[in-house]
Amino acid sequence: MTELLVSLAIIFVVGGAFILIANQFDLPTVPFLIIGGLVAGLFIDDEITLEFARYGIALLVFSFGVSIRFEGIRTVLRDSEFVAVAQVAVTGSLGFIAAVLLNTPVEQAVYVGVAAALSSTIVGTGMIKADIRDNLIHGRVANSVHFIQDVLAIVILLVLSAEAFAPDPVAASIGYGVALLVAGVIVNQYIFDVIGRLAKGSDELLIVSIITILVIFIGAAEFIGVSIAVGAFAAGIAVRHEPVEHIGVFNGLASIETFFVTVFFVTVGALVSVPSVDVIAIAATLIVLTAVVKPAITVVLLMYKGYESRSSTLVGLNLDQVSEFALIIVIEAMALGFVAYPVPDAIILAAAVTMITSSLSRRYDERIHRTLADRGFLWEQHTKVDEGSHVPDGIEDHVVIVGYGRQGQRLAETCKTVDIPFVVVENDPTLLETVELECDAYVFGDSMEKYTLEKARADEASLVVSTAAQRPVSERILELVDGDVILRAEDRETATELLEKGALYVAVSGVLAADVLIEHVQGVVDDESYVDEIREHGREQTEKLLREEHGGKSLRKDVDADS
Repeated sequence: MTELLVSLAIIFVVGGAFILIANQFDLPTVPFLIIGGLVAGLFIDDEITLEFARYGIALLVFSFGVSIRFEGIRTVLRDSEFVAVAQVAVTGSLGFIAAVLLNTPVEQAVYVGVAAALSSTIVGTGMIKADIRDNLIHGRVANSVHFIQDVLAIVILLVLSAEAFAPDPVAASIGYGVALLVAGVIVNQYIFDVIGRLAKGSDELLIVSIITILVIFIGAAEFIGVSIAVGAFAAGIAVRHEPVEHIGVFNGLASIETFFVTVFFVTVGALVSVPSVDVIAIAATLIVLTAVVKPAITVVLLMYKGYESRSSTLVGLNLDQVSEFALIIVIEAMALGFVAYPVPDAIILAAAVTMITSSLSRRYDERIHRTLADRGFLWEQHTKVDEGSHVPDGIEDHVVIVGYGRQGQRLAETCKTVDIPFVVVENDPTLLETVELECDAYVFGDSMEKYTLEKARADEASLVVSTAAQRPVSERILELVDGDVILRAEDRETATELLEKGALYVAVSGVLAADVLIEHVQGVVDDESYVDEIREHGREQTEKLLREEHGGKSLRKDVDADS
């Protein structure tokens, strides 16, 4: 027990130090946690490290189960099924063949194929949480692909749990796993809400109840002889609810998740040992297949299904790492004696490297997409946009509304009231049906793609209004649209830069009320001279604020600071 506590203390002391360095220089934390693990591994016993990895991965799988939103996944599930299964089949086969060519025994080459095929849910969804939360199409597709891959990984774990590759044991193991998942669904549908009512608003009591459910499911998995990751996933399904229903509870679970994320990434680094030539050869092959070939295959498959190049590229780059499920599969296989050196070491090394490179590819994903597109590696594909759009011929002098959230809907209502034609541009698959019912003209596509704005006839519009506060979106719209553009920004500094790049008006999130934004949009459409009034009013407000914060700065455009 003392050794476990000492090991855990080492993990957090070393991990905390490296996180501090990463935050100091505004760098991704994942690479630093893994590097910290290399240091921590010098002081922690290998068996303890494997045990930490086993339970850490299982608890992270629980977190993913909790965060699943079937409503968002369902809207893109058909395409995601095709892409996930095809990508796993192709990449897994290539990994298996490559391992065999490197003189790996056939039965062990299978694990290399599995590692090449599956992607990390923890790394992938962690990096696109904002995109999933904002319901962007690539976030939903990536999340759905991860979900399908995780289901495939659970099936593999259940087969491994049989401990003998014969029909009866495998069928029994899969049956036990399905029973756990069904039990999770039953608890979610009929029991968890009762527990919530009995808790009478006590977040602490509800968190204790959730942890109790997790322990019960993990204990049940251990008892029936299946992987604890399966039990943890079923427990996540059991307590899965919308965060707004129990916001305090899910904030608490987020803190617990952060705890295990730290343990996981440091453990991954600690598992890495000094590699031999054989380990390097297999790991290098696996890294190329995972970081280059798998994203390329995913992009091709998504574009074949009609998705635009940017969305396809962002999904592909979100899958460019070895899965934590691959790690727990190889750990379980090691315990059963199914796999031996050098395969486990190679998979662990490849996982550590690709989790580092994935954080970097995510940081520069927009630049990677633009480079590939500009050099002709990505072709034009607009099937999904054309299928999900309806813009009347000859529409002009209209307003293009980017985003159909709360502000976008209010802007659309205002345009209807004053009889101003408008076109809505939306990228959230869950809103497509609503947009079709409520709007006469709409484009379902990525506003950062030139074709989407062309489809919305942005060049013939009197005004383009973006309700999205994401800076890349705003900068891309300014790049693609020649006319007047009203944008949103998260802070005044960003707003100032957008104005200097040509925006007519920038609404700072949390500062400009929706009513004021609507008033300005209507004014610009009705009276051309109103544009000058906006500029003058915004200039006065902005220069006052900048004088207070930065010693003053004159602007040609404006940013509103009204409350």
